[in-house]
Amino acid sequence: MTLSPEFHDRLLRGEQLERETRRLSALEQLNQHPRLVLLGDGPERTAIVNEIEKLALQTDVVLAGVQPYHRLPAYYGLASAFIHPPLQDQWGLVVNEAMASGLPVLVSAQAGCAADLVEEGVEGFTFDPQDVSGLGYVMSRMSSGQVDLQKMGWAARRKISNWGVERFARNLYHALCVGVGR
Repeated sequence: MTLSPEFHDRLLRGEQLERETRRLSALEQLNQHPRLVLLGDGPERTAIVNEIEKLALQTDVVLAGVQPYHRLPAYYGLASAFIHPPLQDQWGLVVNEAMASGLPVLVSAQAGCAADLVEEGVEGFTFDPQDVSGLGYVMSRMSSGQVDLQKMGWAARRKISNWGVERFARNLYHALCVGVGR
């Protein structure tokens, strides 16, 4: 099983790095040892590599680096689930992309999209990004066969199909009307 998180164009810094490397330890809780693919790069790469080695996760974690946008569909296509773990995110557009690719999602409760896009156990699960054992638990559920990943992926694709350009335009128009007092 590939659990594929997205870190945009950079890896995390400072205390966020400590939290992120603790998330890697959530893999230790899994008996199935799924492969975790981290996209992105940055000044903390060496520290993350060291943490991966310390936890003996070299065969379970792949640091794929920064990937151009046109290659992301290949990563979505190879993944069996998607993790979006930010401590804070206004929305999390990568979750829309993953769901449109038919992936079940694990989304930080701190991502703005979590409440709108993820119904627990339907399209995936949400988690507290500061709770390593909670993340390990939902990762375990996804990788152990306890849930039907294909069914979740279909539900994710179905839900996100209602979040297209038409909905955006309608909501923007509504916001503008409210803003000008109509």
